Amino acid sequence: MGSRERCLSIFDNNSVSSDLILDPHYRITYERSLPDDRILIVQDTSKINYDSHRATEGLSSYSTSKGFETHGLITHTALAVNTDGVPLGVIDQKTWTRSIDDDVKELSEYKNYKRPIEEKESYRWIEALKKSKERMPDKDIVIVGDRENDIYEFFQEALIEDVNFVVRSSSPRTIEDTSGLHQNMDHKLRKLPEMGRVCLHIPAKQGVAARSAVLELRFTEVMLLSRPRGIKIARSDTRVDIPLNVVELVERNPPKGIKALHWRILTNLKVNNDKEALEIIHYYKQRWQIETFFKILKSTCKVEDCRLGHAEKLIKFIALKSIIAWRIYWATMLRRESSELPADCIITTAEWKSAWVTLNYKKIKEKKIPNQIPEKVPTLDTVIKWIAQLGGWLGRKGDGEPGVMSIAKGWQRIESGAMMWETMNDQCKKPTTDESCG
Repeated sequence: MGSRERCLSIFDNNSVSSDLILDPHYRITYERSLPDDRILIVQDTSKINYDSHRATEGLSSYSTSKGFETHGLITHTALAVNTDGVPLGVIDQKTWTRSIDDDVKELSEYKNYKRPIEEKESYRWIEALKKSKERMPDKDIVIVGDRENDIYEFFQEALIEDVNFVVRSSSPRTIEDTSGLHQNMDHKLRKLPEMGRVCLHIPAKQGVAARSAVLELRFTEVMLLSRPRGIKIARSDTRVDIPLNVVELVERNPPKGIKALHWRILTNLKVNNDKEALEIIHYYKQRWQIETFFKILKSTCKVEDCRLGHAEKLIKFIALKSIIAWRIYWATMLRRESSELPADCIITTAEWKSAWVTLNYKKIKEKKIPNQIPEKVPTLDTVIKWIAQLGGWLGRKGDGEPGVMSIAKGWQRIESGAMMWETMNDQCKKPTTDESCG
């Protein structure tokens, strides 16, 4: 049975779930985390668009816009990242279709507020926290999330589980300050003096060029109120006020036509000085790692092009491709941190040899260089640059470091060559010889 047939048999097998596919990866992710004192768990949700695959069974609309339907799946992924920014692996993933019951657009705000958190899609943030804690039982983990993660029940669960978090606030909440006064969080922050300036590199996004921004820094302690609206319902009976720290960054003079940056970051980590505040900002900046992961998953691994005919098969396919997307990203970031490592620490012999042959094929055919693959395993830096060149990176003096997308595209080009290399190597092997054919 070929590799394609083996994959299809996995997707057709009802006893194989996405968790079964990912479980070994979760365990190895934990093992990779062991040398690090603290691990960031960066989580986010992405929509996988299968709108052009209307014949696929089991899909539903995930659009929240009235009169506009987009069919597909929703996936929530938690990525383990060390504090240097190296992605260590996926530590949790949940992919689902949105049922009609999940569409609460017709509910009044108050009725929706009364629904138990377990009945809402937003419970995924809490589930990922619990699973991350379970799979990394003795690690100091910090959950990092965007504004969707600003959920009271999430903060309370983190308190119960003794898990730290760094979450961007979605709106200025009602808080209690150290004097016992109830007020809007923004009002409290406006009264604080500027405590420093921070220069941030803002990556390019959705047609907006990358830029640098200078922001004012402020931080303070607050008490997050358990019933800010004064509404007492069954859902809020077990609520308690939660002590938090807020780190605020405000851009006063953005470029013309660009919206000013304003971050309010909530955390239960201590923030007593500028150094600790900057550490919180560094942790929150790692949230971009999950966006890059999803970009590789969609643009390079092309999960939205897959036609397996049923949502359940696609969920397994996304799980499998998530491991591949992570591996490409890991190789990219590890090379930046440890460029002199031997390539075979994360890249197979077949892969790096395939990269060398593919890159030099034309020169070999024109007899400009001998057809002689290096005997010594090259460095990780060397092989990643080979792969990036195959993905369009030119490697000129002003081109900078190879980017993750050029590496991802180059990796696609070596896959078939690596598979052929392994197949030929297996056929040439004898029981008493090493792995080479010649």
